[in-house]
Order: sequence, then C-alpha cells, then structure tokens
Amino acid sequence: MSKKVLIPLAQGFEEAEFIGIADVLKRARELNPDLEVVIASLNSELLVKGANGISIKADCSIEDVDIENLDAIALAGGFEGMMNLKNSNVILNIIKQLHSKNKIVAAICASPIVLNEAGVLEGE
Repeated sequence: MSKKVLIPLAQGFEEAEFIGIADVLKRARELNPDLEVVIASLNSELLVKGANGISIKADCSIEDVDIENLDAIALAGGFEGMMNLKNSNVILNIIKQLHSKNKIVAAICASPIVLNEAGVLEGE
C-alpha cells in the first residue's frame, strides 16, 4: 500500500531545510518504493523562491493534491515561508485532517508555529 507525504513549498521557505526533508524522504523510497513524495506549491505558480533567492520547482499546485489520500505532511521553516503556510487555509485544514486521523504531521525551525495556528499542539 502506497504512503504519500506532502511537502508544501511556500514563498520564502528555508532552502536547506526543504532540501533536507525532500532528500531524506526521496532516499527512503529505496527502502520503500511505495513511498510517494509530493512537493506542492501554495498556488498555481510552480516555481517557488526560497528565503535566499533559490527557486525550486514544485511537482504540482496544492489544488491538485488528493488530500484524502495523504499519510503525512512535512513543513520546512523560514520566516516568510512559515507565515505563508500559516496564512493558508488549505494547509491548516490538511494539518487538522491528518492530525485527527493520527497521521504524521512534522515541522522544523519556525514551522511549528503553523501547527499551533492549526490547533494541533494542544497536549502534545
């Protein structure tokens, strides 16, 4: 059975953190070929500029992600990126949905603020 992990890309993301998350998950596919990593931009623009001016091309827009079949979400930090994630109702709803199903919700650096905004840190 396939496992699907979403890494949302928001303008101003911290490049090193995103690459760390994406690299580890992509390498994990060697152990589990059924692992699918989906890199999605928050809007229709797939080329997303990071905090240090490095642009990464997303696989798709968040609108194209089958949210019902996600097994995890992993958020990179970067202040501007975190603020953009925090202000995305789509991302907040995905986090809430995954958390309610006891699925994996992960965040590094500044991005636990997004988890707090989604209301999933209470009691954690």
